Amino acid sequence: MGRRHLRGDLVKPWPWLIALVTLLTITRLITVSRLNDDPFAGDVDDGRGLVFADGRDTSKDAWLDQLVKEWNNTHSASHEVRFVQLPTTTDEHRAQLVAHAQDPLLAEEDDAAKRRSECYDVVTLDLIWTHEFAASGYIVPLEESKFPTDAILDRALDSARFDGELWAVPMRTDAALLYYRTDLLRQEGLSPPTSWEQLRTQAKQLATKYGLHGYVGQFDKYEGFTAGVVEAIHGAAGDIPPDADGVELFGSDAAERGMRRIIDGFAEQWIPHKAARFREEEARQDFQDGKAVFMHNWPYAYQVMRHDQKSRVKDAFDVAPLPVPSVLGGWNLAVSECSVNRRLAYEFINFLLREKTQESMFRKAGFAPALESLYTKQELLDEFPYLSVLKRGLDAAVNRPASPSYVQVTRAIQMNLHPTLINAPGSLPSSLAALLREIDP
Repeated sequence: MGRRHLRGDLVKPWPWLIALVTLLTITRLITVSRLNDDPFAGDVDDGRGLVFADGRDTSKDAWLDQLVKEWNNTHSASHEVRFVQLPTTTDEHRAQLVAHAQDPLLAEEDDAAKRRSECYDVVTLDLIWTHEFAASGYIVPLEESKFPTDAILDRALDSARFDGELWAVPMRTDAALLYYRTDLLRQEGLSPPTSWEQLRTQAKQLATKYGLHGYVGQFDKYEGFTAGVVEAIHGAAGDIPPDADGVELFGSDAAERGMRRIIDGFAEQWIPHKAARFREEEARQDFQDGKAVFMHNWPYAYQVMRHDQKSRVKDAFDVAPLPVPSVLGGWNLAVSECSVNRRLAYEFINFLLREKTQESMFRKAGFAPALESLYTKQELLDEFPYLSVLKRGLDAAVNRPASPSYVQVTRAIQMNLHPTLINAPGSLPSSLAALLREIDP
């Protein structure tokens, strides 16, 4: 009886306590609403400037570093940007960003000085990470009206949205291209292949005749492998939606057909066994040294090989669309949750989105611009005829299976399917089944 009576008292709080809780709740809701209406409400302009984190600048004349210097030359010392260069590979880039976002120093909300000193204010994200970083609270939603979103390629901009909000802005987009030796194809009277079977036939024929690798690409066990697998499956299907999720993609009949094409390429050795350890730069170096007939790579490699005086193919290659749909690539700009100078972050992002900056990015670094207008600029088309090829690739591109848990999805793809390339090709059916169990438990 005593305990029952005590519980009865506890479920009848005093009226003044109810009123106080209600008042505090309303006050908090009003405050949150105001903060949401004003993305700069929590800013502290303490003269620290910004930290901008992007991948290592491998472009001609360190274009990105020069761009940051251009900003700094036109802004006061208190608004300077410090450029932090992250690892070149996508997996290591992401790992460093996640580790930094989870740094205990950044969780010290009562110590603003620590947060400001350690924060990467503006970060570049592989477009497939946007959902993960948003869901994890590493980045903040952006006020769309403050950016020129109408000028950005629709497909690229879609990658920056999550749960009805804009979380990032595309800085550069990407579609893979088929690089080929113009001298060899011309000598044999061949046109660039437009199907996987044509690629196989030409790569086998020319590799044997000239003692070269037939085809190289990104086959190491990392994100580039995932992209290539998705491309191969779409190329073997024809009826899978470009934004298919993991279950649709790897549960389809095309999954085994697409993977089998790659496995057979290694077995027939027109894809060399050493390519199973190639990433972007290893593939580029192999092709640039004149050791391969065909190469799968991204647009940046075009400018590098044209301008590198050591390139053995600088005047003997061109590009065509892949014989399968390319995965949509690209890098988005986001504002970290820890940033306390978001107004300046917005200004710097818009600086990177200027048409002048985007054109320079393409000319000097070979990065595909995010602005639609540059793909129809006649001056650029005259100077870089492959820009129209790139646009065709972007228009036909397919997506990797987006998910807040994407890192687990791509890791499952790599762990289950990479061993089938050379070591265990016969295990493909069971490997696909195991993959499906992991991504759709």
